[in-house]
Amino acid sequence: MFSQKGSNFPVRLCLNLALALTMLMASCLAPPAGAAAVPVDMQDHWAAGQVAEWMEAGLVGGFPDGTFRPDESITRAQFITMVNKMLGLQEKATINYADVKEDDWFALEIAKAKKSGYVSGYPDNTIRPHNTITRQEIAVILAGILELDPNPAGVDGFKDAGLVASWSKGAMGAVTAAGILSGFPDGTCRPADTATRAQAVVMLSKAAGAMYTEAGSYSLPVVDGNATINTSGATLKEGTIKGSLLLTEGIGEGSIVLEDITVNGRTVICGGGADSITLKNCNLGVIVIRKSEGPVRIVATGNTNIEKVIVKTEARLENRNNTGRGFDFNITEIHPGAKVIIDGKGPDESKPKPTTSGGGGSPSYSDPKISFTKTVLADPVTGGTLVTVFIINSSDADRVSKVTVKDQPAIKVAGSANIWRIHFDGDVAVSDADIKVTT
Repeated sequence: MFSQKGSNFPVRLCLNLALALTMLMASCLAPPAGAAAVPVDMQDHWAAGQVAEWMEAGLVGGFPDGTFRPDESITRAQFITMVNKMLGLQEKATINYADVKEDDWFALEIAKAKKSGYVSGYPDNTIRPHNTITRQEIAVILAGILELDPNPAGVDGFKDAGLVASWSKGAMGAVTAAGILSGFPDGTCRPADTATRAQAVVMLSKAAGAMYTEAGSYSLPVVDGNATINTSGATLKEGTIKGSLLLTEGIGEGSIVLEDITVNGRTVICGGGADSITLKNCNLGVIVIRKSEGPVRIVATGNTNIEKVIVKTEARLENRNNTGRGFDFNITEIHPGAKVIIDGKGPDESKPKPTTSGGGGSPSYSDPKISFTKTVLADPVTGGTLVTVFIINSSDADRVSKVTVKDQPAIKVAGSANIWRIHFDGDVAVSDADIKVTT
């Protein structure tokens, strides 16, 4: 489901009766003007509806010969491109991968993905864009984007649950429970199988849910699944989202307004700037703030009620004439390295309470002067191990010249002053003693 500029409803609900009748009569003679042509190999395919919808919205494309090749294995470059378009990514990092040339069709998409931080390269300075991607690797990426809690038991209903890798089991279960990943008629989930192009589109479509891709005001019907906003200037009014709401990096430094909106799942905020997200008369469960660069400002007003806030980056939270339970440090979980100000005041810095929730991090010290926290996670693209080191204090970050993990140099994340990252092949255990920070 996609938005349409100037409309009060998602695009599939926007046609007025006269236009609908006109199109119905015209369809007897020719396809509606402006409609995306259905690829010749998508006729009667099980994923035809979702593929056609994403093609019409410009989120996925076919091949020059008029085919989509739905049952062909999807490459990493193709999948990265789909994710980038879903998120509305625009910013890019400088890349110098050995297997990506400047004139490759996917070069810009790899640069965007690296900037976003959801992919990383291999130790040999490659990204392997032509390699395929498995169903469990996709599950890890989507669980991370939506900030889903690990749910290993979610795969227990599959006959081949024992084949799910330990590094992906929590994510596989989470996306299965969320209705994003479905099994096969024989009761299997086939985690290590290479995903097809059709399967990738369907999983991304379910993860995104109702999409709002243009600025405008939308009266929201009840959304059974998720909803995604990937552009600034959108207002959602009077509705319930039964799944999660994703405000993507595509919003940039722009603004979003939610008015009389209830979100049963998580609200994940990855975009917005100084005059940014306004919540008026909203009822939200858990808000996760994960913006890669700079602070995001979020204002609660009217009668807005919030269950919990998880801050992973930097946020300025305000209660403005709000009669509900808005922002409060008592319901705010602050991750190491994150910065939070609520109504102009910061937390009690004399009693820091860093958390390990969702990231596996804990405060640790390489020397008395530099404090850091680490996360050791399955790499969502390569299936190896991705180690991320966060320098907790911004004043320290400027003095750090080198970070090594197991005597291997980590790379500072582009656009970040305090985040360093390194990839290892296979499952690798990393302790605090394995990390050295040099000033």
